Amino acid sequence: MTMAPGESEFETAPTQSGLATRDAGKVRRELAMAIAITLGEFSSQSREIVLPEGPKEHVLAAGLVGAIGFELVHGIVHLADVRNAYAASALVRQLVEAEYLAWAFSEDADEAVEWMTSDARARRARWQPRHLRSRAGKLFPASDYSDHCEHGGHPTPSGSIKILDNRQYVVETALADAGVHGIAACHYLLDVFEKHDLGHLFAEAHHAMDAVHEQWKVVDPLARLSRERWPV
Repeated sequence: MTMAPGESEFETAPTQSGLATRDAGKVRRELAMAIAITLGEFSSQSREIVLPEGPKEHVLAAGLVGAIGFELVHGIVHLADVRNAYAASALVRQLVEAEYLAWAFSEDADEAVEWMTSDARARRARWQPRHLRSRAGKLFPASDYSDHCEHGGHPTPSGSIKILDNRQYVVETALADAGVHGIAACHYLLDVFEKHDLGHLFAEAHHAMDAVHEQWKVVDPLARLSRERWPV
């Protein structure tokens, strides 16, 4: 297959639906931005919520992870657009860690409070990624996190060479990874708010995000590589 300079094979091959994957790249970006908007809503709304039952540290913790996730996903989109493959890959690893936190908060409100009030020693003892994976059982494969660490999460010779020699492909996979891990984080955080009957605050952003997610799964060949944990 003949490709233009800087163009990867998956960008020119058609998908099963017959749409060119150039359309898939557009939907990848639309999904990432829809995820960023939803994460930003968690952040902004959490500061305004008043709970009748008292303290809301777990809600604020969920909002803080939403704010972190917003910055990460928005950053991945920007870096992908300027083809900064290494930095985009580095942010994906941090997004995976934000996803872990969102899961922990959805499982137990006390976990969110503990994290929100933790110091550096406590986080080293109980809140490193390996600790969260252990608490989650088989939900988060260690191999997935290790791969992100090897390819951009930490400076490694082999991973860095692969990233820099395949810049266009890597920025597109970073966007796809942002979709996979970002939408999972959104659903976990939404669960935190739904437990207080507050899901309606995010209904518009959430439904818009899920609509783009459905389209992405149809048109993007990279969606086949994703771990589908939230069938919708």
